[in-house]
Amino acid sequence: MPLSSNSARSTPLGGRKVEAPSYQQWLFGRDAPASSPASETKPSSPFSAHFPPPPRPMRSNSVSLELSLGQSSPTGVGSVLFAPLSDAAGFLAKAAQLSLARKDLRHTISCCNQAVALAPDCGLAWKQRGVVRLQAGEARAALEDLNMAVRLDPTDARLLERRAAARHGIRDYVGAVEDATDAIQAEGVRPEFWRRRGLAKMMLEDYTSAASDYDQALRLDPQHAGSWRNRGAARLNLGQKKAAEGDTSKAIKLHPNACNFMQRAKIRLETGDYAGAARDCTQALKMSDQADLWVLRAIAKQHLKDLPGAVADLDEVIKRDQYNYKAWERRAQIRLKQGHYEHLIRECNEAIPAMPEPGELLCCRGQAYYRKGDYKSAYDDFESALQHEPESALARKLLDMSHQCVKQLESWKLKLGDPSCLTEAVSAVQLIN
Repeated sequence: MPLSSNSARSTPLGGRKVEAPSYQQWLFGRDAPASSPASETKPSSPFSAHFPPPPRPMRSNSVSLELSLGQSSPTGVGSVLFAPLSDAAGFLAKAAQLSLARKDLRHTISCCNQAVALAPDCGLAWKQRGVVRLQAGEARAALEDLNMAVRLDPTDARLLERRAAARHGIRDYVGAVEDATDAIQAEGVRPEFWRRRGLAKMMLEDYTSAASDYDQALRLDPQHAGSWRNRGAARLNLGQKKAAEGDTSKAIKLHPNACNFMQRAKIRLETGDYAGAARDCTQALKMSDQADLWVLRAIAKQHLKDLPGAVADLDEVIKRDQYNYKAWERRAQIRLKQGHYEHLIRECNEAIPAMPEPGELLCCRGQAYYRKGDYKSAYDDFESALQHEPESALARKLLDMSHQCVKQLESWKLKLGDPSCLTEAVSAVQLIN
């Protein structure tokens, strides 16, 4: 029997030479591209009867042609050719996980949408889509996705913690505590689970229990600045002001950001350390331009009797946000103390028409009018203030006082605002001062 140079048989036993089928012929039953005229006249291989090509996959009515015949990989590597739908969904869910790690939220959502459409029992896809929606601030939609994920895998502690975050986002703090508790029971060594439950308890004003949860979180992770800051907030609400300041100072050492400085400024305002509070606000303003920081520093300066400095800070707030009504009210109160009545009246005239609840500003402007001797205008402002705030004892008291002055002026038949009436109203003015 003839052998080739590499000892492979070149002629079969029957004496007839047989050409081996090409790969394309064997796989698809197609003719290979012609390489020479001789190859076009060669008979088909007898092996085709014994090794028929596998049938092409059939697709059902419920599956798109692209999915039944294979589709490109979402990652650009490989494909999901001829894979069962559950495998394709799992592949898409893994691709979503990679996209989420790259912070490509749009692609993550796209992959998850395809995955859950192919296989509604793909828990990973529900989880990834829920996480993305949570990051986008869509807490209610995230909760729906995470509910599905938890039904499919109720023992995943990390998943329970994510659902607790979603419940926190829709203000279901009781549900958030329950989910965080389940996560802690499953994996109590994770500090983020204790932090999650502590935060929900803070919102429920259960400060003692919240502080206890942050104690445990700090035992597990003593380098987490947020835990120190939040435990400080819990202790502040429990009246433990010095301990709260110590916790916040530790947070600042670990992470000297604007949020931590602002927290300590609030605590120092509570403890009466107004100079320290002003310094903390100044440090925070180097890193952030939040309106609350300007307001806090203005309060500290007001306590330090630096009224011009307080007004300057409130001017900055109003310049950035003309609808910050608290800043308008505080500036009006300071103007009243300074005796800058014309400034106060002019600023109130600008702000009151735009304010939904201008009761406080009306009281301030009314007091400015009163001190200027314009009792009729003061009476009108106090009356309007009572319409907006019927329970305001101050507005009612001032209304009565201005009414008495108006009646007295009418009895004297003096021109409204005449300075000669001020000697009769000294005691009333002193009451307001």
